[in-house]
Amino acid sequence: MQRAANRQDIRQYARQGYVGQRSNRRVRLRSTRRSSRRLWSRSRHQGAKLAVALLLAVVLVVLVCLGWTYLPAVFGHWAAPTPANMSAPGNEPGTEPGTEPGIEQSAQPLSNAQDFATPLSVAELNDTGFVQLVNQEHSFSAELPQHVLQTAYPTVDALSEDILVHATALEAVAELAAAAYQEQVGSLVVNSGYRSYSEQAQLYDEAPDKSYVQQAGFSEHHTGLAVDIELLATGGSPAAGDSFSQALTDEASSMEEAGEEQARRAAEWTAENAWEYGLLLRYPSDKQAVTQVPYEPWHFRYVGLPHAWYCWKYNLCLEEYLESLQESGGYQVTLQGRTWYVSYQAQAAQDGVVYIPEGLNYEVSADGCGGYLVTAWN
Repeated sequence: MQRAANRQDIRQYARQGYVGQRSNRRVRLRSTRRSSRRLWSRSRHQGAKLAVALLLAVVLVVLVCLGWTYLPAVFGHWAAPTPANMSAPGNEPGTEPGTEPGIEQSAQPLSNAQDFATPLSVAELNDTGFVQLVNQEHSFSAELPQHVLQTAYPTVDALSEDILVHATALEAVAELAAAAYQEQVGSLVVNSGYRSYSEQAQLYDEAPDKSYVQQAGFSEHHTGLAVDIELLATGGSPAAGDSFSQALTDEASSMEEAGEEQARRAAEWTAENAWEYGLLLRYPSDKQAVTQVPYEPWHFRYVGLPHAWYCWKYNLCLEEYLESLQESGGYQVTLQGRTWYVSYQAQAAQDGVVYIPEGLNYEVSADGCGGYLVTAWN
């Protein structure tokens, strides 16, 4: 009986222990489930916060991009400078090309003038003559080598197959003609180019109005770098009276209104864009007191870059440009992906030596006034 009672007690204790263990397992299970739910809830909240943060970052980036793009146009706070508010040389740093090439650039004082230190004898240099002044006071007597002259036609349209132009100038005129055609401004035709001394003398003697013709020896046409051009309306011809040279002179009054407007547009476009190809409108309407030549919208002179740009940018004729260089000694500017350095050396002709830079491309031109221009670029 006693053993039976002991076994019964053992079973009772065992049941109580089992129930207790089961109860403990339930408690632990509930605790684990609560912990899991807390972890899941916490992770879910953290994920939501991260998603919101990423969304806000994306929205912020989009707003910044849109604001940078459109705010200047809307409010004008960062609008590019216009020709009316462009500063004089050296007053502001040069900038990269903007929407219209050349407008935002400004010439700066020559910062590496000390780099023009390698002497070169004037007798040994290759004088391009690109910037040589030829006018009523400065003659041109050099004989051009025949190999530098080329017939204008068929590289460009010309009134005669025997018109000759300096090869470098002809290349620039051809690029200008292609641009004019692409912009639907008109078809460029070369009326005149290089003239010998005898040809210029005959032209001067036969000209009824000598204000538009220079005496032999004092004409830019001797250099081969000057061209007289016309821009004709599509399908036009020189005889049709569509040339922009006629449109901007007294003869324009007899032209039809449509043809006159086309010619005027061509003249304005050429004057504004020729500099990009190194060409300079040689006799502007507002420079007659300086050049002593009436307005000739058809006469362009190749001077190259950056000289053509400088004259266009600061509204200078060639005489004024050379005078400004004599005062400043030179400048530098970044144009068309290149940095240009111009050094004016006034004593070069007297000393018989010019100084060129090391490690840069360069060319040298006499100015016709006793000095030399060294133009270098990287």
